[in-house]
Amino acid sequence: MRGRAVLAAIAAIALMASGFAVAIGAISPQDAEATGSTSGSSLWFRGNGFSDIDRVKIQVDDPANSNPGPPADVGATDFTIEFWMKAFSGDNTSSAVSCGSNVNWINGNIVIDRDRYNQDRKFGLSIAGGKMVWGVSGDGTGDFTICGTKNVLDGSWHHVAVQRRRSDGQMWIWVDGVLDATGNGPDGDVSYPDNGVPGSFCGGPCTNSDPYLVIGAEKHDAGSAYPSYSGKVDEVRLSTVLRYAAPFTVPSQPFTPDASTAALYHFDEGIGDVIYDSSGAAGGPSNGERKFGGSPAGPEWTTHSPFSSVAKCDPRPEPPASTSYLAEGASTGGFETWVLISNPGDSSVQACVTFLTGNGVVPGPIVALPAKSRRSVKVSQWVQTYDVSTVVEGIDGPVYAERSVISAVHGMKGSHVGKGVPITDTQWFLPEGATQAGFETWILVANPSSSVTATVTVEYLTATDTIPAIESPFQLGPGKRRSIRVGNTVTSYDVSTMVRSTGTGVIAERATYVNTKTLRGATDSPGTPGLGYSWYLAEGATMGNFETWVLVANPSLTETAGVQLTYFTSNGRVYGPAFDLGPGLRKSIRVDDIVPGDYNVSTQVTSTVAPVVAERAMYNNDPTLGQGAATGEGVKDSGSDWLLVEGCTDGGYTTWVLVGNPGDVTATVSMDFYKTDGQVAGPQNQMIPPKSRRSFKANDYVKSFDVSTRVKVVSGSNVIVERAVYTPAIPYKDSTAGPGFKLA
Repeated sequence: MRGRAVLAAIAAIALMASGFAVAIGAISPQDAEATGSTSGSSLWFRGNGFSDIDRVKIQVDDPANSNPGPPADVGATDFTIEFWMKAFSGDNTSSAVSCGSNVNWINGNIVIDRDRYNQDRKFGLSIAGGKMVWGVSGDGTGDFTICGTKNVLDGSWHHVAVQRRRSDGQMWIWVDGVLDATGNGPDGDVSYPDNGVPGSFCGGPCTNSDPYLVIGAEKHDAGSAYPSYSGKVDEVRLSTVLRYAAPFTVPSQPFTPDASTAALYHFDEGIGDVIYDSSGAAGGPSNGERKFGGSPAGPEWTTHSPFSSVAKCDPRPEPPASTSYLAEGASTGGFETWVLISNPGDSSVQACVTFLTGNGVVPGPIVALPAKSRRSVKVSQWVQTYDVSTVVEGIDGPVYAERSVISAVHGMKGSHVGKGVPITDTQWFLPEGATQAGFETWILVANPSSSVTATVTVEYLTATDTIPAIESPFQLGPGKRRSIRVGNTVTSYDVSTMVRSTGTGVIAERATYVNTKTLRGATDSPGTPGLGYSWYLAEGATMGNFETWVLVANPSLTETAGVQLTYFTSNGRVYGPAFDLGPGLRKSIRVDDIVPGDYNVSTQVTSTVAPVVAERAMYNNDPTLGQGAATGEGVKDSGSDWLLVEGCTDGGYTTWVLVGNPGDVTATVSMDFYKTDGQVAGPQNQMIPPKSRRSFKANDYVKSFDVSTRVKVVSGSNVIVERAVYTPAIPYKDSTAGPGFKLA
């Protein structure tokens, strides 16, 4: 292992020269996992082998003293290490290694690493050429590596057990209860020495890596020659005996501790960074720490385990109790998509999730939702593609869905959220869009029909003209999705889009990515199928480095619309600009010019003669919140009962609920929050004066990664409601916003 020192230095120089760039590789297909449960969870490692991230670290010695280590410091006696794993060959590409009297296990994708840098008494387990590789180095008694024969990178759960006998150094690999390899290695004690001193090979002493047993990564971050594991791990048990001597039936349920259990990690926490040892071993517990990070970030919690499965929704419900169509989604190449589902009802329901891709329909999971709860589904665990739309259907009761996309792509970094629409239609209007000077806009169109091809036409409305997309018209087959880059046709800060279809109805959405010197982020809004003479936009801010724009389009071919903007602020109503908007044109209005210095600004857009469509864009460049961008489509009516599916108040996320009162009397509203495990009371009996706006911070009432919000009018005027989420610094700061579902 002495070659590690040289390669580590080369890797460090390469990272500095590249500005610490991280390459994003292909993601192989994974089975589904709907998040939100802490029962039967596992950890998904993503192969990030740098910066002490994407791993679980279990300390086995304290170099500051010579006291015995915790029970997880196995190796002084016979021992067994066993676990469940699930991974794919495309994510673990190490070639087969030569086994024998060497330490070649370090060249595979490392799963278990209890190395000592350039010192003896160490061991580790990796995967090379799709097979398990198990290596041990004795205390001056040599090195030995054995290689398995069974492919474990087939996307199925496998039980793996490795053993080592102290007296003669005999080593074993068992895969799925069958002996996979055996060999005679070095004998003697291979536990971490109680008086061990980490070597100075890590820019100083390796105290942050050496005295640890690490799961899921190469512990020293020594460079690309020693790659880390990418895949799932569950149910890790360390024992002070040889557990297996003959073929055995693999466990069908989690382990229970016994007198020979040194450490036991169920990975059932489901959240957080403490990995608890449930062995009860004397001198313990040997708790571990999850070190989360990277791109894609890992290890992340999933609810998939070898002891449970996720049912696929095939066939789909007919008829469904509710339907939400989500046109946008991307789940590869640095994009991550989540589908967020809420059940506001008083009874448990199930939801059916189906994905529409460029290659057709992919069945997704059946998701169980208790009463008044929220669940999240990670799309990449079902399908990896740049083109994925989602259909969410209630099976035995209505559910509501939104979709979140996170982009780590250079020049397109940000996050955005879009609300599901309940219908397909033959026309969609998308007011926002920009393709100039750092703005990039895409139109996403999907055909949910199971049998009919749609002929789709796309046109752009600018400040001066209506322009057909160069891709238009095009055929979109049943169950398929297509992405149209607006910049291929038009370069402008003012671009609205009309999507029309014949043959069958489609769904349409717009995504915009912003990357300028002062602005950065991503925005998204679903299309609006109809025009209107009145639109409400609940969110808006013009204080503290916030800038808000209202975007109005007139799709009429012949009529000029007379447009009036009215703002509802902290201090009441303020009249905005009035203007004529010609047929087929789009106009952008900067709210800050009329209402500067207010964190609470809602907008009403009214028109005469011709109906229009409206949207709001908000940009922030704040020292605390960072750079970000968010849009929200207008709603035609105020209401007495609203549901906001998305929301997050843990892990550095901040969520605000924004309530505007366009009425002539005071509105009194109450709020409740829905988590994975049910309802939490929010602010109650809050008064919103007429023609004004108020903001409520959800973090003051609930802490969870899965938060939906219910807003009900107790008395007085109906209201309009949106939600804004501000993301943490890792992977980057951004903001999202959007209106709720009007339930009444």
